[in-house]
Amino acid sequence: MNKQSIFAIAFVAAISAFIPSAGFTKEPPLLTKNTSVIRILGSSPQPSPNIPIKYINRLCVNTSVSYRTAVQQNEQAGTRDLCHLTKNAWLEEHWVFLPEKDLWLEIGWGEKEGSVKIDQDYLETIIRENADLAIYHIHPRNYLRSKERKSYKISETWLTLPSLEDVAFMIYYSSIFNREHPRGKISWNISSPLGVTEYALTEEGMNHYRNIRQDTFLLKYFSPSHVRVADATLTTSFDIRSPHRVQDLINWANAQGRSYIRIGFTPSSRNGL
Repeated sequence: MNKQSIFAIAFVAAISAFIPSAGFTKEPPLLTKNTSVIRILGSSPQPSPNIPIKYINRLCVNTSVSYRTAVQQNEQAGTRDLCHLTKNAWLEEHWVFLPEKDLWLEIGWGEKEGSVKIDQDYLETIIRENADLAIYHIHPRNYLRSKERKSYKISETWLTLPSLEDVAFMIYYSSIFNREHPRGKISWNISSPLGVTEYALTEEGMNHYRNIRQDTFLLKYFSPSHVRVADATLTTSFDIRSPHRVQDLINWANAQGRSYIRIGFTPSSRNGL
């Protein structure tokens, strides 16, 4: 959820909301809408572009930087692997799926509990060479268990939402993709124990972010915060301590970003998982 390689300027303040301070360890956060300046920074150092690709039988979390993993299988088979990982893995991971080749390529590195970096140079190479691709990452159930060890419990439905960091990456690389392939197709997906979430720019969002310059842009989205504002008319928040359905959370998220960002969710039962 916390992609450690991308944040600077005002977003540094927003990311601190992920870290419970001593006075709030028993209070899970609210999801609070905000406007942040986002700057995408290249990871330094990144894995060598020449590391070998290791073909394996099923998708897994790979913590080695001496090779990348790849799996030759269709999208449905891959999403079944991801569903299994969300229920058992402790670390996040990123992949690109290439439909024309039925090929999954690992693009994550520096995997830790609750965070993973994206090999940005490698992703940009894949984008230049492919006009049809899908990007996936997992939000494992064990992420919530790590939070429970810090004395608070968060609803599993939270795992279905893209984080502010997820959306920032989506916007930046969708802009690059759309410049390279104006008629191409790119999708962004999260696999969680509850199903698959797809998040994307609307047509208005694509026009707005089409030509991001100098890696920096403004993003209106939401991030976890422990602060409840006194005037609820100024800031919209969603209290994830209260019982709610996944669709309630998805609907709320879409209401916050409806002009530029849309979020859809398909439960595991409908994915055949």
